[in-house]
Amino acid sequence: GLVVVALSDEPLEQQAKLPGWEKMQVVRGVVDGATADPALYVPGQVARPVTHLIGRDGVLRRTLVGEATYERFAELVRPLLRSRV
Repeated sequence: GLVVVALSDEPLEQQAKLPGWEKMQVVRGVVDGATADPALYVPGQVARPVTHLIGRDGVLRRTLVGEATYERFAELVRPLLRSRV
C-alpha cells in the first residue's frame, strides 16, 4: 500500500484552505520550523513543496525539492510500490 503524509510548517487552518484538501486521503501533520532538525527541515521560503519518498522499510529513498510533474512523481513512486523492501 501507499500512505501519503502531508507535513507543513503552516497551521492546519491554513492548510485547510487548499481547494479539495478535505477530500485528500493523507495523514496530516505540522512541523515547527523552530524546533525541527535542520538536516531534515527545509523552510518554505527556501523551497516548497519538499517531497520525501520513503520505502516500506522506513528508509528515505528520495527527496524532491520543488514542484514535480505527475509523470515524474509516478516514475519515482511506482518502483517503491512494486518493491518488497
